[in-house]
Amino acid sequence: MARRNPRRRSLDLQTIDAAIADVEHLYARGYQPVGSWTLSQTCDHLSHFIRASMDGFPPVPLWMRLVAPVIGPFVLGRILRKRQMPEGVPIPGAAPPAARPDERSDVDQLIALLRRLQRETALMHPSPMFGKLDRARWTELHLIHAAHHLSFLIPRG
Repeated sequence: MARRNPRRRSLDLQTIDAAIADVEHLYARGYQPVGSWTLSQTCDHLSHFIRASMDGFPPVPLWMRLVAPVIGPFVLGRILRKRQMPEGVPIPGAAPPAARPDERSDVDQLIALLRRLQRETALMHPSPMFGKLDRARWTELHLIHAAHHLSFLIPRG
């Protein structure tokens, strides 16, 4: 999966603590976006998926329920093997997060959800696209997803 935006930074988050540190660094030092989202929008988007994996996803359209079992395992395998998400793939039915001025609350929300993911032991909800995943696989997928979106924010200094 080649990068379409060569200005993105290379980022591979191996732990939840590394993801938290990166978000805190971006907030504290500032950043230059090389994509269309701010840190606030990125944190809001990541929070949505982390929360849904723990609390449940909203209903998905029938066509997605039919297609996901066929293509989901292939896509998931590729993401996990390459530790990269494809760039520029729209999420069906998902609008981009709204730009909000209160970056701190979005950063805090994401950090709280990452810490919750780190400490909870309850079963995770199935992914609408990838099906049933254990906690370790969900965590790995969330870290790859976070690295994908945070790579569009270049830290200052």
